[in-house]
Amino acid sequence: MLLFGGRQAGGSFAQLLAFTLIVLIVVDHASGWWLIRRRRAARRRQAVPTCTAVCQNGGTCSGSSCSCTSAFTGSTCQTPVCPTGCRVRKEIHDMTQAERLRFITAYKTAYSRNDFRTLIRSHQDNFNTGIHNGPHFLPWHRWYILQVENVLKRVDCHVTMPYWDWSLVSGDPWSAPVWSDAPHYFGGNGHGRCISTGPFRSGQFTPISGGCLRRSFGGSTPSVPDVTRVLDISAASVSQFLTDIEVNLHNRVHCDIGGTMCSRSAAEAPDFFLHHDFIDKLWSDWQEKSSAHATAFPSRQRHQDMPATPNVVVTPNQVINLGRQPGGVCVRYQQPQSGVARRLRSDLRAVPHSLMAKSLSCDPPLPGTVTAIQQSRALLHTTTRERIAQRRFEEKPSCNMRTTPSKHKPRVGSALGFDLKSLERIAKKR
Repeated sequence: MLLFGGRQAGGSFAQLLAFTLIVLIVVDHASGWWLIRRRRAARRRQAVPTCTAVCQNGGTCSGSSCSCTSAFTGSTCQTPVCPTGCRVRKEIHDMTQAERLRFITAYKTAYSRNDFRTLIRSHQDNFNTGIHNGPHFLPWHRWYILQVENVLKRVDCHVTMPYWDWSLVSGDPWSAPVWSDAPHYFGGNGHGRCISTGPFRSGQFTPISGGCLRRSFGGSTPSVPDVTRVLDISAASVSQFLTDIEVNLHNRVHCDIGGTMCSRSAAEAPDFFLHHDFIDKLWSDWQEKSSAHATAFPSRQRHQDMPATPNVVVTPNQVINLGRQPGGVCVRYQQPQSGVARRLRSDLRAVPHSLMAKSLSCDPPLPGTVTAIQQSRALLHTTTRERIAQRRFEEKPSCNMRTTPSKHKPRVGSALGFDLKSLERIAKKR
Protein backbone atom coordinates (compact mmCIF):
# COMPACT_ATOMS: atom_id res chain seq x y z
CA MET A 1 0.00 0.00 0.00
CA LEU A 2 2.80 2.36 0.86
CA LEU A 3 4.66 1.32 -2.26
CA PHE A 4 1.59 1.95 -4.34
CA GLY A 5 1.05 5.33 -2.67
CA GLY A 6 4.68 6.25 -3.27
CA ARG A 7 4.34 5.45 -6.94
CA GLN A 8 1.19 7.56 -7.10
CA ALA A 9 2.90 10.51 -5.44
CA GLY A 10 5.94 10.15 -7.67
CA GLY A 11 3.72 10.13 -10.77
CA SER A 12 1.89 13.30 -9.70
CA PHE A 13 5.18 15.07 -9.09
CA ALA A 14 6.49 14.09 -12.50
CA GLN A 15 3.31 15.34 -14.16
CA LEU A 16 3.54 18.63 -12.28
CA LEU A 17 7.14 19.04 -13.26
CA ALA A 18 6.36 18.34 -16.93
CA PHE A 19 3.46 20.80 -16.89
CA THR A 20 5.67 23.47 -15.28
CA LEU A 21 8.33 22.96 -17.94
CA ILE A 22 5.76 23.27 -20.70
CA VAL A 23 4.41 26.49 -19.20
CA LEU A 24 7.92 27.91 -18.91
CA ILE A 25 8.70 27.01 -22.53
CA VAL A 26 5.47 28.63 -23.78
CA VAL A 27 6.08 31.79 -21.73
CA ASP A 28 9.68 31.98 -22.89
CA HIS A 29 8.64 31.50 -26.52
CA ALA A 30 5.98 34.21 -26.27
CA SER A 31 8.45 36.57 -24.57
CA GLY A 32 10.94 35.94 -27.40
CA TRP A 33 8.38 36.81 -30.10
CA TRP A 34 7.42 39.93 -28.16
CA LEU A 35 11.04 41.03 -28.00
CA ILE A 36 11.54 40.27 -31.70
CA ARG A 37 8.50 42.35 -32.62
CA ARG A 38 9.72 45.27 -30.52
CA ARG A 39 13.14 45.16 -32.15
CA ARG A 40 11.62 45.04 -35.64
CA ALA A 41 9.36 48.01 -34.89
CA ALA A 42 12.35 49.95 -33.58
CA ARG A 43 14.33 49.18 -36.75
CA ARG A 44 11.41 50.33 -38.93
CA ARG A 45 11.23 53.62 -37.03
CA GLN A 46 14.95 54.11 -37.55
CA ALA A 47 14.69 53.26 -41.32
CA VAL A 48 12.28 56.13 -42.09
CA PRO A 49 14.27 59.30 -41.48
CA THR A 50 12.60 62.66 -41.30
CA CYS A 51 12.74 64.35 -44.76
CA THR A 52 14.17 67.86 -44.53
CA ALA A 53 14.63 68.70 -48.25
CA VAL A 54 11.98 70.19 -50.56
CA CYS A 55 12.44 68.39 -53.89
CA GLN A 56 11.27 69.83 -57.20
CA ASN A 57 10.45 68.42 -60.66
CA GLY A 58 9.57 64.92 -59.51
CA GLY A 59 12.58 64.42 -57.22
CA THR A 60 12.22 62.22 -54.13
CA CYS A 61 13.51 63.10 -50.68
CA SER A 62 16.05 60.93 -48.93
CA GLY A 63 16.96 62.30 -45.52
CA SER A 64 18.36 65.79 -46.08
CA SER A 65 18.95 65.45 -49.85
CA CYS A 66 16.98 64.82 -53.06
CA SER A 67 17.20 61.96 -55.51
CA CYS A 68 16.51 63.53 -58.94
CA THR A 69 15.16 62.17 -62.21
CA SER A 70 17.55 62.05 -65.18
CA ALA A 71 16.14 65.36 -66.49
CA PHE A 72 17.14 67.46 -63.45
CA THR A 73 20.04 67.96 -61.08
CA GLY A 74 20.96 70.17 -58.07
CA SER A 75 20.36 69.95 -54.34
CA THR A 76 16.57 70.22 -54.83
CA CYS A 77 16.43 68.99 -58.47
CA GLN A 78 15.94 72.59 -59.55
CA THR A 79 18.36 72.63 -62.52
CA PRO A 80 17.36 70.97 -65.81
CA VAL A 81 19.84 68.69 -67.55
CA CYS A 82 19.64 70.10 -71.07
CA PRO A 83 19.98 67.80 -74.09
CA THR A 84 23.00 68.19 -76.35
CA GLY A 85 23.39 67.69 -80.10
CA CYS A 86 20.86 68.58 -82.79
CA ARG A 87 17.44 69.89 -81.86
CA VAL A 88 14.92 67.35 -83.15
CA ARG A 89 11.59 68.80 -84.29
CA LYS A 90 8.72 66.31 -84.49
CA GLU A 91 5.31 66.11 -86.10
CA ILE A 92 2.80 67.18 -83.43
CA HIS A 93 1.04 63.78 -83.43
CA ASP A 94 4.32 61.89 -82.99
CA MET A 95 5.16 63.69 -79.76
CA THR A 96 4.22 62.01 -76.50
CA GLN A 97 1.41 63.55 -74.48
CA ALA A 98 4.01 64.73 -71.95
CA GLU A 99 6.08 66.39 -74.71
CA ARG A 100 3.04 68.24 -76.05
CA LEU A 101 2.05 69.42 -72.57
CA ARG A 102 5.60 70.57 -71.97
CA PHE A 103 5.62 72.59 -75.20
CA ILE A 104 2.24 74.22 -74.51
CA THR A 105 3.25 75.08 -70.92
CA ALA A 106 6.53 76.62 -72.11
CA TYR A 107 4.76 78.54 -74.90
CA LYS A 108 2.18 80.04 -72.55
CA THR A 109 4.90 80.90 -70.01
CA ALA A 110 7.09 82.52 -72.67
CA TYR A 111 4.12 84.57 -73.89
CA SER A 112 4.47 86.83 -70.85
CA ARG A 113 8.17 87.54 -71.52
CA ASN A 114 9.18 90.79 -73.18
CA ASP A 115 11.69 89.14 -75.53
CA PHE A 116 9.03 86.71 -76.75
CA ARG A 117 6.36 89.36 -77.21
CA THR A 118 8.82 91.54 -79.13
CA LEU A 119 9.47 88.67 -81.53
CA ILE A 120 5.76 88.01 -82.03
CA ARG A 121 5.10 91.69 -82.76
CA SER A 122 7.99 91.87 -85.23
CA HIS A 123 6.19 89.63 -87.72
CA GLN A 124 3.21 91.97 -87.83
CA ASP A 125 5.34 95.12 -87.82
CA ASN A 126 7.40 93.86 -90.78
CA PHE A 127 4.62 92.07 -92.65
CA ASN A 128 5.19 94.01 -95.89
CA THR A 129 8.92 94.74 -95.64
CA GLY A 130 10.15 91.79 -97.71
CA ILE A 131 9.60 88.79 -95.43
CA HIS A 132 6.82 87.65 -97.80
CA ASN A 133 6.41 87.62 -101.60
CA GLY A 134 10.01 86.95 -102.48
CA PRO A 135 13.23 84.97 -101.97
CA HIS A 136 13.63 86.08 -98.34
CA PHE A 137 10.42 84.30 -97.34
CA LEU A 138 11.97 80.91 -96.53
CA PRO A 139 15.28 82.02 -94.95
CA TRP A 140 13.69 84.80 -92.89
CA HIS A 141 11.06 82.49 -91.42
CA ARG A 142 13.72 79.83 -90.72
CA TRP A 143 15.64 82.47 -88.75
CA TYR A 144 12.40 83.65 -87.06
CA ILE A 145 11.40 80.14 -85.94
CA LEU A 146 14.88 79.67 -84.48
CA GLN A 147 14.65 82.92 -82.47
CA VAL A 148 11.24 81.96 -81.04
CA GLU A 149 12.49 78.46 -80.22
CA ASN A 150 15.54 79.97 -78.48
CA VAL A 151 13.24 81.89 -76.12
CA LEU A 152 11.16 78.77 -75.45
CA LYS A 153 14.37 76.96 -74.52
CA ARG A 154 15.17 79.65 -71.97
CA VAL A 155 11.90 78.66 -70.31
CA ASP A 156 12.39 74.89 -70.75
CA CYS A 157 15.51 73.63 -72.50
CA HIS A 158 13.81 70.33 -73.40
CA VAL A 159 11.28 72.01 -75.70
CA THR A 160 11.59 72.16 -79.49
CA MET A 161 9.15 73.46 -82.11
CA PRO A 162 6.62 70.90 -83.39
CA TYR A 163 5.17 70.93 -86.91
CA TRP A 164 1.83 69.83 -88.36
CA ASP A 165 1.97 67.84 -91.61
CA TRP A 166 -1.36 68.98 -93.05
CA SER A 167 -0.72 67.11 -96.33
CA LEU A 168 -1.44 63.78 -94.57
CA VAL A 169 -4.99 64.93 -93.74
CA SER A 170 -5.79 67.06 -96.79
CA GLY A 171 -9.13 65.29 -97.29
CA ASP A 172 -10.29 65.96 -93.72
CA PRO A 173 -7.86 68.33 -91.95
CA TRP A 174 -10.23 69.61 -89.29
CA SER A 175 -10.78 66.18 -87.72
CA ALA A 176 -7.07 65.81 -86.96
CA PRO A 177 -6.37 65.22 -83.24
CA VAL A 178 -4.32 68.45 -83.03
CA TRP A 179 -7.62 70.36 -83.03
CA SER A 180 -9.17 68.37 -80.17
CA ASP A 181 -10.01 70.00 -76.83
CA ALA A 182 -7.50 67.88 -74.87
CA PRO A 183 -5.11 69.98 -72.74
CA HIS A 184 -2.14 68.61 -74.72
CA TYR A 185 -3.55 69.73 -78.10
CA PHE A 186 -4.55 73.10 -79.57
CA GLY A 187 -8.35 73.31 -79.27
CA GLY A 188 -10.91 73.51 -82.04
CA ASN A 189 -12.84 75.76 -84.39
CA GLY A 190 -14.28 79.10 -83.36
CA HIS A 191 -16.41 79.54 -86.50
CA GLY A 192 -14.92 83.00 -86.93
CA ARG A 193 -15.19 83.81 -83.23
CA CYS A 194 -13.19 83.06 -80.09
CA ILE A 195 -12.24 79.42 -79.70
CA SER A 196 -13.81 77.91 -76.59
CA THR A 197 -11.87 74.64 -76.22
CA GLY A 198 -8.31 73.61 -75.48
CA PRO A 199 -5.47 75.35 -73.62
CA PHE A 200 -5.61 78.47 -75.85
CA ARG A 201 -9.34 79.11 -75.39
CA SER A 202 -10.76 82.47 -74.42
CA GLY A 203 -10.00 83.16 -70.77
CA GLN A 204 -6.93 80.92 -70.81
CA PHE A 205 -4.90 82.70 -73.49
CA THR A 206 -4.86 86.34 -74.61
CA PRO A 207 -3.08 87.37 -77.83
CA ILE A 208 -0.69 90.33 -77.61
CA SER A 209 -3.11 92.58 -79.48
CA GLY A 210 -5.87 91.66 -77.00
CA GLY A 211 -9.16 89.90 -77.44
CA CYS A 212 -9.01 86.17 -78.08
CA LEU A 213 -7.65 83.57 -80.47
CA ARG A 214 -10.05 83.10 -83.37
CA ARG A 215 -10.38 80.31 -85.95
CA SER A 216 -12.68 79.63 -88.88
CA PHE A 217 -11.89 76.24 -90.40
CA GLY A 218 -12.74 75.69 -94.05
CA GLY A 219 -11.39 74.12 -97.22
CA SER A 220 -8.75 71.51 -97.96
CA THR A 221 -5.09 71.88 -97.14
CA PRO A 222 -2.62 71.09 -99.95
CA SER A 223 -2.34 67.34 -100.60
CA VAL A 224 0.55 64.89 -100.71
CA PRO A 225 0.57 65.07 -104.56
CA ASP A 226 0.70 68.90 -104.31
CA VAL A 227 3.69 68.70 -101.96
CA THR A 228 5.40 66.09 -104.17
CA ARG A 229 4.93 68.33 -107.19
CA VAL A 230 6.78 71.19 -105.47
CA LEU A 231 9.52 68.97 -104.05
CA ASP A 232 10.16 67.54 -107.56
CA ILE A 233 11.33 70.95 -108.80
CA SER A 234 15.00 70.80 -109.79
CA ALA A 235 17.79 72.64 -107.99
CA ALA A 236 18.43 74.63 -111.17
CA SER A 237 14.86 76.00 -110.91
CA VAL A 238 15.29 77.23 -107.34
CA SER A 239 13.40 80.48 -108.05
CA GLN A 240 10.36 78.47 -109.14
CA PHE A 241 10.65 76.34 -105.99
CA LEU A 242 10.76 79.42 -103.75
CA THR A 243 7.64 80.83 -105.44
CA ASP A 244 5.65 77.58 -105.46
CA ILE A 245 6.31 76.64 -101.83
CA GLU A 246 5.22 80.09 -100.68
CA VAL A 247 2.27 80.68 -103.01
CA ASN A 248 0.88 77.18 -103.58
CA LEU A 249 1.65 75.46 -100.27
CA HIS A 250 2.05 78.15 -97.63
CA ASN A 251 -0.40 80.96 -98.34
CA ARG A 252 -3.79 79.31 -98.36
CA VAL A 253 -3.30 77.29 -95.16
CA HIS A 254 -3.31 80.56 -93.23
CA CYS A 255 -6.86 81.19 -94.38
CA ASP A 256 -7.89 77.51 -94.33
CA ILE A 257 -7.41 77.79 -90.54
CA GLY A 258 -8.87 81.28 -90.69
CA GLY A 259 -9.51 83.77 -87.90
CA THR A 260 -6.31 85.11 -86.34
CA MET A 261 -4.19 83.04 -88.75
CA CYS A 262 -5.78 84.82 -91.74
CA SER A 263 -4.68 88.27 -90.57
CA ARG A 264 -1.55 90.38 -90.14
CA SER A 265 -1.55 89.22 -86.49
CA ALA A 266 -1.08 85.59 -87.56
CA ALA A 267 2.08 85.09 -85.49
CA GLU A 268 0.01 85.69 -82.33
CA ALA A 269 -1.61 82.31 -82.95
CA PRO A 270 0.37 79.27 -81.74
CA ASP A 271 -0.94 77.51 -84.88
CA PHE A 272 1.35 79.83 -86.87
CA PHE A 273 4.41 77.88 -85.77
CA LEU A 274 2.84 74.46 -86.44
CA HIS A 275 2.31 75.63 -90.03
CA HIS A 276 5.57 77.51 -90.61
CA ASP A 277 7.65 74.77 -89.04
CA PHE A 278 6.18 72.37 -91.62
CA ILE A 279 6.98 74.78 -94.45
CA ASP A 280 10.57 74.94 -93.15
CA LYS A 281 10.66 71.13 -92.99
CA LEU A 282 9.55 70.95 -96.64
CA TRP A 283 12.44 73.23 -97.56
CA SER A 284 14.73 70.90 -95.61
CA ASP A 285 13.27 67.86 -97.43
CA TRP A 286 13.96 69.56 -100.77
CA GLN A 287 17.51 70.44 -99.70
CA GLU A 288 18.19 66.79 -98.83
CA LYS A 289 17.48 65.62 -102.38
CA SER A 290 21.04 66.31 -103.57
CA SER A 291 24.15 68.38 -102.88
CA ALA A 292 22.95 70.87 -105.52
CA HIS A 293 19.58 71.22 -103.74
CA ALA A 294 21.33 71.65 -100.38
CA THR A 295 22.99 74.91 -101.40
CA ALA A 296 20.58 76.19 -104.07
CA PHE A 297 19.52 79.83 -103.66
CA PRO A 298 19.35 82.83 -106.02
CA SER A 299 22.86 84.28 -106.15
CA ARG A 300 21.73 87.92 -106.10
CA GLN A 301 19.96 87.54 -102.75
CA ARG A 302 22.18 84.90 -101.15
CA HIS A 303 24.40 87.38 -99.29
CA GLN A 304 21.86 90.17 -99.08
CA ASP A 305 20.91 91.44 -95.62
CA MET A 306 17.43 90.26 -94.71
CA PRO A 307 14.91 92.73 -93.23
CA ALA A 308 13.55 92.60 -89.70
CA THR A 309 16.52 91.02 -87.90
CA PRO A 310 17.01 93.64 -85.17
CA ASN A 311 20.47 94.22 -83.67
CA VAL A 312 22.08 91.63 -85.94
CA VAL A 313 22.84 91.26 -89.64
CA VAL A 314 21.52 88.00 -91.10
CA THR A 315 21.78 86.85 -94.71
CA PRO A 316 20.09 83.84 -96.36
CA ASN A 317 23.51 82.20 -96.62
CA GLN A 318 23.74 82.06 -92.81
CA VAL A 319 20.58 79.95 -92.44
CA ILE A 320 20.63 77.77 -95.58
CA ASN A 321 22.40 74.92 -93.77
CA LEU A 322 19.95 73.62 -91.17
CA GLY A 323 22.78 71.84 -89.38
CA ARG A 324 24.68 75.10 -88.83
CA GLN A 325 22.26 77.81 -87.78
CA PRO A 326 23.22 81.15 -86.16
CA GLY A 327 24.61 80.61 -82.68
CA GLY A 328 26.03 77.22 -83.67
CA VAL A 329 22.61 75.55 -83.45
CA CYS A 330 21.97 72.26 -85.28
CA VAL A 331 18.36 71.43 -86.22
CA ARG A 332 16.92 68.22 -87.62
CA TYR A 333 13.35 67.34 -88.62
CA GLN A 334 12.05 63.89 -87.75
CA GLN A 335 9.90 62.46 -90.53
CA PRO A 336 6.27 61.61 -89.59
CA GLN A 337 6.15 58.21 -87.94
CA SER A 338 2.58 57.04 -88.61
CA GLY A 339 2.01 53.88 -90.62
CA VAL A 340 0.42 55.84 -93.46
CA ALA A 341 3.37 58.26 -93.59
CA ARG A 342 5.88 55.42 -93.72
CA ARG A 343 4.03 53.70 -96.58
CA LEU A 344 3.78 57.00 -98.45
CA ARG A 345 7.53 57.63 -98.18
CA SER A 346 8.21 54.24 -99.71
CA ASP A 347 5.72 54.70 -102.56
CA LEU A 348 6.63 58.31 -103.34
CA ARG A 349 10.26 57.38 -103.89
CA ALA A 350 9.12 55.11 -106.72
CA VAL A 351 6.53 57.38 -108.36
CA PRO A 352 7.58 60.66 -110.01
CA HIS A 353 5.07 63.46 -109.88
CA SER A 354 4.53 63.39 -113.66
CA LEU A 355 3.23 59.81 -113.42
CA MET A 356 1.22 60.57 -110.30
CA ALA A 357 -0.55 63.46 -112.05
CA LYS A 358 -1.66 61.11 -114.84
CA SER A 359 -2.56 58.01 -112.84
CA LEU A 360 -3.70 58.99 -109.34
CA SER A 361 -7.31 59.96 -108.61
CA CYS A 362 -8.05 62.50 -105.89
CA ASP A 363 -11.20 63.74 -104.23
CA PRO A 364 -12.31 67.28 -105.10
CA PRO A 365 -11.34 70.09 -102.69
CA LEU A 366 -13.55 70.65 -99.68
CA PRO A 367 -16.00 73.59 -99.70
CA GLY A 368 -14.24 76.76 -98.70
CA THR A 369 -10.97 76.05 -100.50
CA VAL A 370 -11.50 78.70 -103.18
CA THR A 371 -12.52 81.24 -100.53
CA ALA A 372 -9.35 80.52 -98.54
CA ILE A 373 -7.22 81.03 -101.66
CA GLN A 374 -8.92 84.34 -102.41
CA GLN A 375 -8.56 85.53 -98.81
CA SER A 376 -4.86 84.63 -98.75
CA ARG A 377 -4.30 86.58 -101.99
CA ALA A 378 -5.78 89.69 -100.38
CA LEU A 379 -3.92 89.21 -97.10
CA LEU A 380 -0.49 88.62 -98.63
CA HIS A 381 -0.86 91.05 -101.54
CA THR A 382 -0.10 88.36 -104.10
CA THR A 383 1.90 89.77 -107.00
CA THR A 384 1.17 89.24 -110.70
CA ARG A 385 4.06 86.78 -110.94
CA GLU A 386 2.70 84.80 -108.00
CA ARG A 387 -0.82 84.71 -109.44
CA ILE A 388 0.59 83.29 -112.66
CA ALA A 389 2.28 80.56 -110.58
CA GLN A 390 -1.05 79.86 -108.86
CA ARG A 391 -2.93 79.59 -112.16
CA ARG A 392 -0.27 77.23 -113.53
CA PHE A 393 -0.68 75.06 -110.44
CA GLU A 394 -4.48 75.07 -110.66
CA GLU A 395 -4.72 74.46 -114.41
CA LYS A 396 -2.58 71.33 -114.22
CA PRO A 397 -3.69 69.53 -111.03
CA SER A 398 -1.33 67.26 -109.13
CA CYS A 399 -3.62 64.29 -109.73
CA ASN A 400 -6.78 63.38 -111.65
CA MET A 401 -9.41 65.35 -109.77
CA ARG A 402 -12.72 63.51 -109.41
CA THR A 403 -15.69 65.66 -110.41
CA THR A 404 -17.75 64.05 -107.66
CA PRO A 405 -16.61 62.41 -104.44
CA SER A 406 -15.75 58.75 -104.98
CA LYS A 407 -17.81 56.08 -103.24
CA HIS A 408 -14.64 54.07 -102.88
CA LYS A 409 -12.85 54.84 -99.62
CA PRO A 410 -9.06 54.44 -99.36
CA ARG A 411 -7.89 51.41 -97.48
CA VAL A 412 -5.87 53.51 -95.08
CA GLY A 413 -7.55 56.75 -94.03
CA SER A 414 -9.81 58.78 -96.30
CA ALA A 415 -8.21 61.86 -94.73
CA LEU A 416 -5.46 61.61 -97.36
CA GLY A 417 -7.92 62.68 -100.05
CA PHE A 418 -6.84 59.88 -102.40
CA ASP A 419 -6.63 56.09 -102.53
CA LEU A 420 -3.33 54.98 -101.04
CA LYS A 421 -3.83 51.51 -102.47
CA SER A 422 -3.91 52.90 -105.99
CA LEU A 423 -0.62 54.72 -105.37
CA GLU A 424 0.91 51.45 -104.18
CA ARG A 425 -0.25 49.74 -107.41
CA ILE A 426 1.42 52.47 -109.47
CA ALA A 427 4.63 52.09 -107.45
CA LYS A 428 4.73 48.31 -107.97
CA LYS A 429 4.57 48.74 -111.75
CA ARG A 430 7.70 50.88 -111.72
